Amino acid sequence: DIGKYPLLKYYMVFIAIIGITAFVYGVLLGRFLKKRHFYYIESISNKNNISIIKLRPKDKKLIYSPGQFIFIKVIDKQVTKEQHPFTISSSPLEDCLELSIKNLGDYTSKIPNISINSEVQLEEPYGIFGEFNDNVKQVWVSGGIGVTPFLSMIKTLALSKKEFKSIDFYYCVKNESEAIFLDLLNKLTKDLKNFKIITWYSEMQGAISINSIESNISFKDSEFRICGPVPMMKSLSNQLRKKGTKKSKIFFEDFNLK
Repeated sequence: DIGKYPLLKYYMVFIAIIGITAFVYGVLLGRFLKKRHFYYIESISNKNNISIIKLRPKDKKLIYSPGQFIFIKVIDKQVTKEQHPFTISSSPLEDCLELSIKNLGDYTSKIPNISINSEVQLEEPYGIFGEFNDNVKQVWVSGGIGVTPFLSMIKTLALSKKEFKSIDFYYCVKNESEAIFLDLLNKLTKDLKNFKIITWYSEMQGAISINSIESNISFKDSEFRICGPVPMMKSLSNQLRKKGTKKSKIFFEDFNLK
């Protein structure tokens, strides 16, 4: 069928070439072209279907920014050796690197069985989600495990004592039992001026919407950072655009692998 339509044929060939090139670069040549860092697993704890992995560097520490994500490969018989992306939930100011991973799929559900001291290979970090303007009102919204980049960002604020104009952080989960990071968040932000945490329990309050956000926020002058399930991010982004928020002032993570 493709052969009957030259434009479609050339389009499919073009897509195939891009795919093959990406595979060759990322998988076959990646070991030589991409800088890797070697860590080992110091501890794994589990709470409410979330694995919190603490990694310690074997040699040089990975340099990253708050809110970034990395590709990791764990050398352990319990999991396959392909790379998977996870957001870093620790601060670059901490000695150890921490990942908070929800057990959702075939790979992530096996993470609790990984052995302590197993080697982990990390690629250079990606993303600019955590780069925000200190002089602009910030509204951050996390949904479920989408809290991970915000953990990194908030830990960095707490450790660096960095000043900022104002941050409202909406921590959205199904119910109180799923708010496993709430105590940590309260502790981290206790001494941060102009930082407010608003918990949102969807089983009681329904899905969060822009109308749920406080009325004293200027939708035109504030910046919004959203991380969570794709439908939530798209819905809130569309609602913000209707309120007059420019696309350049809406930031969200955009990867979803399990």
